[in-house]
Amino acid sequence: MRFNKNHFRIKRKGVVSVMALLILSMIMTSALTLASLLMDEVRMSLNVDNSIIAFYAAESGVEKALHRLKYSREASDFNLFDRLIDRSFDIDASRGLGFYITDKTTIEATDYTVYNISTSSPGHVNIIDPAGDISTIDWGIVSGYIINWQVEDCFPSHASDRLETTLNYFGINFTNQGTDKVIDVCNCAYGSNNCSVIIRSNISKNKYYSISFKPLDSTVNKLVFQLKNPFPPPVYRGIQSEAYIEVDGNYHNSSYRLKVRLPSLTPVSDLFSYVIFSEEDLVKDN
Repeated sequence: MRFNKNHFRIKRKGVVSVMALLILSMIMTSALTLASLLMDEVRMSLNVDNSIIAFYAAESGVEKALHRLKYSREASDFNLFDRLIDRSFDIDASRGLGFYITDKTTIEATDYTVYNISTSSPGHVNIIDPAGDISTIDWGIVSGYIINWQVEDCFPSHASDRLETTLNYFGINFTNQGTDKVIDVCNCAYGSNNCSVIIRSNISKNKYYSISFKPLDSTVNKLVFQLKNPFPPPVYRGIQSEAYIEVDGNYHNSSYRLKVRLPSLTPVSDLFSYVIFSEEDLVKDN
């Protein structure tokens, strides 16, 4: 039998061609995969950059609202601040750069919520007149308050945990000053971290209040304070105490939301903190 060298060479060239195509396909697949990963990283990097710019746009909206709140406090007229609601401000419309004030109010909607209250750092809420009129007080029809609170690993380890609620208050022209202090026990049920709901009816519409919540045993994970009116079914009213600002900052496809809560009228809040109900000795220097 004669051996055909040319036929062998042709077969060997065919195998080499197939191997080359396989190797080339593997290289192209790896390159495309790497390119896809790199493009994802680039998109993520761009989104991070865009979100940072969106954050600063939202911060600009908050600063604008705080600026109006400052002058509203000085004039005891919150109309300028109130007109900010549902307002859009463009910084660069072609790139979608701007901010939108989605919510702002000098009366917090229905409740005051605070998280992780430790035994050394009590939670606080003040009920004041945002207009700052101390001689005439009337902030609506209310009869009391409701407190919902939670502790971690409640039953059975923390079922006997206690919460101390202190109400400091004064009436017209700083008269009828007083303090009410009550201690409640969690008394949670099996399988739940929710403590027994606290309901009281010792709130008056013609007084200012500074209310503190102090855990006596362990951290309270969440506490929700609500005012209620005396008519059934109970209607929860806004707490005249805080200014609430909510702003969406936008840039290209990124959006960042900022929320700010602060006392509506700082001087009245400071009266609670430093003059009338201070637990520290008041020292005046010349």
